[in-house]
Amino acid sequence: MTGQDEKRGDPFAQALFVASSLARDLRDASGAASRPFCFSELVGSLLRPEDAGADAVLRHAFDDPELAAPAEALLRRIAIAEFPAAAAASGGGLESREQAGFRLRLAPSLAADGPTYLLIERLRPEAELPHLLVAVPPGARPEYAVLPRSETLPLQLVFDSGAPFLRAFRDPDSRLYLT
Repeated sequence: MTGQDEKRGDPFAQALFVASSLARDLRDASGAASRPFCFSELVGSLLRPEDAGADAVLRHAFDDPELAAPAEALLRRIAIAEFPAAAAASGGGLESREQAGFRLRLAPSLAADGPTYLLIERLRPEAELPHLLVAVPPGARPEYAVLPRSETLPLQLVFDSGAPFLRAFRDPDSRLYLT
């Protein structure tokens, strides 16, 4: 006996199991799609969302309720910053989140019924530059935003005030990931 909790097992073995299960699920679910997606394509899409075909892979993984949970498990493993659900004492919609050297902040437009800006700020200069922001609301489809390539932060994204991504961002029970 190694003294490890045998219920948890080896973290690498668990990750390998999740990866192989996700690859199988992607193959099974993509039977109706024009071509199957493989696990490496999902990983590549999460790490390089601006690449050709990445959007289709991400939409497929997040649109299928059976694939969304394994895709989130993968997100959790490769994220450079994870923003967990807010504390239970949090009331109402969130306007900012801060975690792992990053701050995400919403700023409304000064124009009536104008857009809402999402600012992504790096609080520690050594933190990696992000490429993708994914919001995972409870019981709903994950929403994502491909970030513009930049050597510096802050980044600024513009959303219509009623965008599903903003609803997911403001929901205290949503989890967010930067990759």
